[in-house]
Amino acid sequence: RYRKYYPSYLMDYSFYKTLVGLVNLIFDIGANRGNKTDIFCHLSKKVIAVEPDNKCIEILKTRFRKNKKVVIENVALSSSTGNKQMYVLSEGSELNTLSHKWRELVERPYKNRFSEDISFTNVKEIQTKTIDNLILEYGSPDYIKIDVEGHEEELLKGLTQKVKLISFEANMPEFLEETLGCLTILNNLSFGSQFNYSDQNMHLLKNWLSHNEISTIISKTNLRTIEIFCKM
Repeated sequence: RYRKYYPSYLMDYSFYKTLVGLVNLIFDIGANRGNKTDIFCHLSKKVIAVEPDNKCIEILKTRFRKNKKVVIENVALSSSTGNKQMYVLSEGSELNTLSHKWRELVERPYKNRFSEDISFTNVKEIQTKTIDNLILEYGSPDYIKIDVEGHEEELLKGLTQKVKLISFEANMPEFLEETLGCLTILNNLSFGSQFNYSDQNMHLLKNWLSHNEISTIISKTNLRTIEIFCKM
């Protein structure tokens, strides 16, 4: 019944199966209601689903209550452990964020990407961990997927070691500077990393690119939302 509201499930499953293959461990950071978690638990022996929103946590616990592969972490990931403010549009909204810039852009009247008047209704104090904390607890993942609404660069500052494959969402052109910062962080972790990106139709470029090549393309793209991949 959950997949009924996920019309691109089969297309996305085929994409990730080709890209990731069958692996041991995946981190789904920003799991929301678990659509990608659903895919990943068919590709991995264990999935760590990270989500700070309490409504989404309820859905994740119900959806995967019989699935021993899925471990649910009710925290947000950032550059350090502690507590941060999360801006809440509504309980369970995929627009909830730790990014003040994201909040300002979404609330900008008649000029945001959603073409409607939106305002965040609440601010919550939430617990934060780092990716390094997760790796220390669960081991090094084969793949990390990140979807955290503008908080990507700050989150990646909490990663200090190589991982095989990592991806993050980039919202353009508003977060161009932060996206280029993410690319630099990843390349510094493993100099010579290869990069690629997919559009909404889940199509990767034929060839993987260097840090300089992907940075040049991203700086000129007309796409609004893309997922960037890095192989270290």
